[in-house]
Amino acid sequence: MGVLVAAVAVTAYVLTPRTEGVSGDWSARSVGGTVVAGRALLAGGNTALDLRTGTRVTLGSVSGGTPYVADERLVIAGPGRLDSVRLDASARWTWRAPAGTTPVPLAASSGTTMVATCPPTGAGARCRLVGLDAKGHEAWQSTGAVLIHKAPAAGSSGSPGASSAPASPAGGLPRAHADPVDGGGLLVTDPVTGRQVLLPGSTFLAVPDGPVVVPVVQDGQCVVSATTGAEPVWTRVLGPCPGGRLPRLFDTAGSVRLDWPGTSRALDLATGKDTAATPPPGRGELARASGLVATHRDLPVRTDPLHWGDTLHAIELRTARGDPDADPVARIVSSHPLDLLLLEPRAVVVRDGDQVVRYTLDRTSATLEP
Repeated sequence: MGVLVAAVAVTAYVLTPRTEGVSGDWSARSVGGTVVAGRALLAGGNTALDLRTGTRVTLGSVSGGTPYVADERLVIAGPGRLDSVRLDASARWTWRAPAGTTPVPLAASSGTTMVATCPPTGAGARCRLVGLDAKGHEAWQSTGAVLIHKAPAAGSSGSPGASSAPASPAGGLPRAHADPVDGGGLLVTDPVTGRQVLLPGSTFLAVPDGPVVVPVVQDGQCVVSATTGAEPVWTRVLGPCPGGRLPRLFDTAGSVRLDWPGTSRALDLATGKDTAATPPPGRGELARASGLVATHRDLPVRTDPLHWGDTLHAIELRTARGDPDADPVARIVSSHPLDLLLLEPRAVVVRDGDQVVRYTLDRTSATLEP
């Protein structure tokens, strides 16, 4: 009898779904909140959990204000002040804005934060641009007041009269700032040096922790460029614009998608090279990244008599080019509901009950890129 019970127990253990294909990297107590800029879990307006390292930072002396995650930092803008702390908790500073003004972060790069100091009227007001260095000291400022326009909707391209300031109450910041100019063109400002360049164009996409992408029509050709300052990172001549129209631009996990009526095209954000367009989400799909697709699945327990009928929760990873019904190359299983927080080429971060856990994909997985 004892042998039979042992055999049943072993069989139940072997057949019960479990985590596989990944190795635990770190775990940290979860904080309630949402993922901002694909980098940190933001909670309470002044606490951020870095999803790459597991480090938690809190600006305890700050209450209220608008939080941003950009350039490896948590930045909080409040009435009359701007606070910044690195996500690894290695550096913190506070900058006091001129009396009667509110700082509006516009861009962040290489430790520098570009802000507009505006009167209380906010959007549509005349503001002064200031560059703050890695210690929160003023590195440069504009010589005259500038007009800060209303921000575009998050995730979509800007339009004439729109600036690159985030529209959401919390979000990321691009690596450069673009603003339309009366009479035509876009004025792009490098947050590190304050140098400005006037580019042709009327619409743009400001990518959180990424470049400003600008499409224009030149000599009948569609030309798309990405810039983080005075010089473009890349420029592509795509041929005639479909229908003679500029595309709408969307940020899609490492690429920019160009949409025209009836057709789309995707360019790699880092190089400008053509890349596969992201297809519509499949059944249960949560996210895609570098050839991986993450899906959610509930698994009823049918092998353990002590837990018969219980439900296990799983996040499964498959190759994007494979059969969606094929066996997963990796799986995370828990008795708690799982929330996918971040999917990267070699790692996945989930909220599992009261813990946030980062897993690395086993290097033997066929999905891993060299």
